[in-house]
Amino acid sequence: EVVCEGLNADALDSIKPLADRLIHKGRQCLVILRNHESVGHVIAEVERQQGRLISVTPQKRSLEELFLNPAPQSYAGMNNSQ
Repeated sequence: EVVCEGLNADALDSIKPLADRLIHKGRQCLVILRNHESVGHVIAEVERQQGRLISVTPQKRSLEELFLNPAPQSYAGMNNSQ
């Protein structure tokens, strides 16, 4: 997730397609990204708009996501190789 402030409507419109959720309150904006590859684009947009980047926090998968989307096969068999 990315927290920033000082972005105009055009900047928010360019970020929306990359976000699962975008919460705008006052001057601050919380962006929950669909994937970590989008972080660079969001940071570049904040800089282009001369906004202020407050934080970038990696998100962990929720318990629900872990059960609905199990680990890739390479992780699932890790303990069997020992």
